[in-house]
Amino acid sequence: MIDVARLVEQCALITGGSRGIGAAAALAFARAGACVGIMGKSEANLSAMQRNAADEGLIIECLRGDVGRKDDATRCIDEFIAKFGRIDILVNNAGIGIGRPFFDKTVEDWNETLRVNLIGTFLMCQTAAKFMVAAKSGRIVNVSSVRGLDYLGREPVIDYSAAKAAVISLTKTLAKQLAPDINVNVVVPGNTETDLLASLSAERHSGVSPNRRKSPTRSCSWRRRRRVSSPGSHWWSMEVFRLRPDERGRVSGREPKLTFAQRRLARRLPVGASITVKSNQFQ
Repeated sequence: MIDVARLVEQCALITGGSRGIGAAAALAFARAGACVGIMGKSEANLSAMQRNAADEGLIIECLRGDVGRKDDATRCIDEFIAKFGRIDILVNNAGIGIGRPFFDKTVEDWNETLRVNLIGTFLMCQTAAKFMVAAKSGRIVNVSSVRGLDYLGREPVIDYSAAKAAVISLTKTLAKQLAPDINVNVVVPGNTETDLLASLSAERHSGVSPNRRKSPTRSCSWRRRRRVSSPGSHWWSMEVFRLRPDERGRVSGREPKLTFAQRRLARRLPVGASITVKSNQFQ
């Protein structure tokens, strides 16, 4: 569970914070006493999220912008700093997925997927890190996906899988670059009940290509046993949010390393929760 004492009065910005995992994180942080801002493209979704927070007596600042556009990233970070005075935590959660069979994938699909999922993460890290470096303190958490791990991608979202794998690599590089003052970590959620997952067809959920013969091991009963987690389930056991920026024994550059058994488990996605990963430590 999130350590409330260590989030009180911390200033956290969450991209893609109006829906799904981002919204669950924003509410969890606000309940823990953090000053929270969320960034998204849809004014309607941002307003709805703000109303949901207000119903609980929580205040969440809404910033409208596209993480994949440098001007928007810069403007939203500047607005956040102007409102709260600093940025202690950045959660890069914004992402998109375009489900389409491999032979139907287009360059436009790839460009848009990489622009939001990878370049957007880079732009937000670059912009926020300038303020964190000046303050000599900060935490960045990048949200990847189980699809970004070795051999766990899926053909209909091959571009999404590649982008999320790149986010893992980006995180490990930034962890070294920004150490020791800034923690940079990545989490890899499995199947989660979000609009992104709902937008894909049942065929795309399973990752079975219409051009590929159905494997006898992929039975209907196996599909029925697969479970999908709720968006909030990822944020209660995340160790990165239980660490103080001033702790010398910091955890940064969190690198997914799964055993064979864990890989089999991830392929079946039994619970969809974030996979436990081994961490590297940088002093």
